[in-house]
Amino acid sequence: MIDGVEGTFAKAPSADPNVVKFIGNVPAKPPTGGTLRHKGWRAAKVDLPALSAKQDAAIIAPAEIEIE
Repeated sequence: MIDGVEGTFAKAPSADPNVVKFIGNVPAKPPTGGTLRHKGWRAAKVDLPALSAKQDAAIIAPAEIEIE
């Protein structure tokens, strides 16, 4: 979900925990970027029971950005 090279700096597209999971020394106010550890996965098709409006069923795992 983040188009970047793992192990390099990446800007977070948002602070939404469904999209990006910050790991490491994360301050109270999430930063704008860090080292991309995992790009995240998004499904091409999803056929599941209805979810709440806040949840994006296409997101399998959020991207991970490490704060050093």
